[in-house]
Amino acid sequence: MPEGKAAFKQKEWDRLLVQEEYSQLLASFTEPRHRPRLLAASSDHSGDWLHVLPIAACGLHLDNEAMRVAVGLRLGCVLRESHTCRCGATSMKEPHGLVRDDGKRPDGLTLLPWNSGRSAT
Repeated sequence: MPEGKAAFKQKEWDRLLVQEEYSQLLASFTEPRHRPRLLAASSDHSGDWLHVLPIAACGLHLDNEAMRVAVGLRLGCVLRESHTCRCGATSMKEPHGLVRDDGKRPDGLTLLPWNSGRSAT
């Protein structure tokens, strides 16, 4: 249990529970790519980019779709959605701008415009 001044802070009370949950989550990953993602996301200052003021004049404004894709890629979420074609075939649709025009796919990057039509990559 927290003692002294720390006993009056909710963060200190939650710290032990959060550390235990984090350890269990880290131990539960079996695929090699998930463990480094969790370690990177939990490192100091990894989420600082979320605190940037969205000033469009400086090119610091992301629209909702660009933010969804950026966060989804960072967390390793599935960004595709199932789509049934007119012919009856089922395919997976990806967010607009995720694939370049030349057929190459950037690794972990998006091509969604974010400032005056310039790409984020």
